[in-house]
Amino acid sequence: ETHRSLSRPQSARTNFLHAHENTGPQYLRSQSVSGSRRGSIASSVDLSTAQIDNKSKPDYVKINSQYVKNIPKVRKTMSEEVVEQVRAKKEQQLQDYYEKQKGRVPDYIERIREKRTQEIDDERANAPDPDCPAGHVKVDNEKRLSTLRQLELSRAELEKKISHLPIRNDSLTLRRTKEDIEKKIIELDEAIKIFSKPKVFVKLEE
Repeated sequence: ETHRSLSRPQSARTNFLHAHENTGPQYLRSQSVSGSRRGSIASSVDLSTAQIDNKSKPDYVKINSQYVKNIPKVRKTMSEEVVEQVRAKKEQQLQDYYEKQKGRVPDYIERIREKRTQEIDDERANAPDPDCPAGHVKVDNEKRLSTLRQLELSRAELEKKISHLPIRNDSLTLRRTKEDIEKKIIELDEAIKIFSKPKVFVKLEE
């Protein structure tokens, strides 16, 4: 009896263990549910781990931007500097030229103005003067001045001749010579008086 009592618990224990083993029918639904739960748990664990890893990883974009800011500027090559200097010099010369040209009349316009001025002067000179009497013509200003200078020279020569005559003019020849010179001087004085005026009119030859 004692042997039987001892053996029964052992068999019961054995039956108990077998009852909890995978001896019964397996249900696929319960397995899929447990698998999805395991997947969700695993994914949540992976996500939290990834977030932790992202926080622990350095921000390379920020590091690179800081690195670029701290890089010293590379000096341009000599050829680039020369090209920029030449370009800047040409731009400055062009700007100076434009500054000088401001308010300056072009040469061709100046020549047109001079030509037009000369034409106007010629028209005025050739136009009949309202002060000109009938049968007369106005003497050109240049010709008037030239004639005036010639008259003054002639008078000076006569003054010189009369000064060389002897003081005593007892002879008839000397008296006539002196009278002729004085007469010419008087005529020259009248002509000089006329040609000294701004306008001179001479009678036309018939």
